[in-house]
Amino acid sequence: VMEATPAVDTIALASAGNNEVKIMNLKLDREIMKFKHSSQVQSITFSTMSCYAYCVVASGSSLNIWNLNEKTLAHTYKTKCGSYILSSCFLPNSTTIIYSTTYATSKMNIDFLDNDQSRLEHLLTRSGGTKGIQALAFSQNDAGLIFYGSDCSLWRRHIYTGTLTLEMRRENHEHNFLGPIVEIISPSLSPLVFTRHQNSSKVQMWSDSKKNCKTLFTNFQCPVSALAFHPDLHHIIVGGDN
Repeated sequence: VMEATPAVDTIALASAGNNEVKIMNLKLDREIMKFKHSSQVQSITFSTMSCYAYCVVASGSSLNIWNLNEKTLAHTYKTKCGSYILSSCFLPNSTTIIYSTTYATSKMNIDFLDNDQSRLEHLLTRSGGTKGIQALAFSQNDAGLIFYGSDCSLWRRHIYTGTLTLEMRRENHEHNFLGPIVEIISPSLSPLVFTRHQNSSKVQMWSDSKKNCKTLFTNFQCPVSALAFHPDLHHIIVGGDN
């Protein structure tokens, strides 16, 4: 797991099967701080608000909220019934966290953690599919929309009302070849959305406006393990195991 921080030249990373998150300065090639958790790290997200230096780490069935200024664990939130957290992300310029479990995606405001009124609110449920919601991404062109993946299908909903605004599916016979969506990229100023799938060495390119999907072929013999978008060159960068 790797996530860019709001600070320049700084990333957070956790290796597969590891319970530890390290925040590294890439320019100086040194570790700034590290956090340990009781379970494997699934996702890392940072608040983009300058007055909130918080990092939220999803580990097992817990959301661990770290105060970066004090380097302390500010709060731990456990999901109801011990549901495993698959992904999490901060709403841009907000104190609201969006997180997903196997069956639903919810939002929580960390503004009220001190008085135990975090305002947990159910946002949306999985519609079809058996693999749950494993990837979330905010629309870069409309701040009120969120994309999420369930099986091989891509869904788009309004963040605040939960209204389904788009649903795109791949054919059933392709499910075994692709596997569930595990990463979504929504580039700014583009109607395209890119997805990485668990079993596939290819990248799927979804058209938000035309509501169709095309396959981008790679030379990989193994599944794609990372995606990135270059906003200036309008290139997509695809990483494999090697």
